[in-house]
Amino acid sequence: MNSLLYDKHKEALAEIAENGGVAYNWLFNFEIPVIELGNISIEDQKENARQWRSVSPPDNFYFSHAQYYKDGIAHIIRELKKKPSSNRALYSLMNQENISESDDLPIPSFLTMQCQISNQVLMATCCFRALEVDTFLKINLEEIRQNLAEITDQFPGISKINLTIFSFKAYIQRDFHPLIKPKIEYLKDDQILVLLQQKNGLSNLVDLVSEAKGAISIVPATRFIDLKRILSNACENGNLIDPEIISRSETIYRYLEECIHAASNLMRERQQGSFGEKIDVSTISYMNALENLVQKMQR
Repeated sequence: MNSLLYDKHKEALAEIAENGGVAYNWLFNFEIPVIELGNISIEDQKENARQWRSVSPPDNFYFSHAQYYKDGIAHIIRELKKKPSSNRALYSLMNQENISESDDLPIPSFLTMQCQISNQVLMATCCFRALEVDTFLKINLEEIRQNLAEITDQFPGISKINLTIFSFKAYIQRDFHPLIKPKIEYLKDDQILVLLQQKNGLSNLVDLVSEAKGAISIVPATRFIDLKRILSNACENGNLIDPEIISRSETIYRYLEECIHAASNLMRERQQGSFGEKIDVSTISYMNALENLVQKMQR
């Protein structure tokens, strides 16, 4: 197995680290022999990349990239077959409407992928509005590799790829959560109830809330309200839920109310702005509420 992409990821990480953990207008360029495309996959991110390339996002994704670019790769192939020097052999994930109406909802950082053929070389440029280098660049590199493999498979005359990655802002965030929803957001009510009915139901409940602490977005207050309702209904039928949950139910309800209140406050603040002292205070309150609930359940 060729380690080219692993090595390039380490090289990028070192470069941003040397720059204090952040770089603006970051440019990263290297070449890939087409014959090696099948041998340089980032194995631990293969499935993640495949899911990002899915037109229909998995249940635990806020969105997928292909959800936005749709038939973009097929378009690039068609355009290059028609005119190898075309300036329109590209796909775009964003339009202004997506950006203007996004508020604080997650939207892609991957903006465009553009290709052109020059002297048996596929020139490929990928642009990002922001790029987390420690975790997400590995996923992006594998995703781009899969894209390039699909494209070059249609052009046997191409011998190598000249790949450029440009990001307005490249940064390192060690605890970066790669845009995956916590289970509390996407599990249906009956699925949550099944978790609570298991022998380790309390442990499952702790995991549900703990996972929410690492989410990149705010878990809507409605989901904590739903969780409290599910718990209340289950506790009324004591034989249907882990007894450990029943014994701590009053404490759990009390601290769930704190989570509901904190999530509602933070969402209101973030609807009016992305930064500021009020948002910082509300964010801390929200995270503290989640932590308090986890700690009380573990006692």
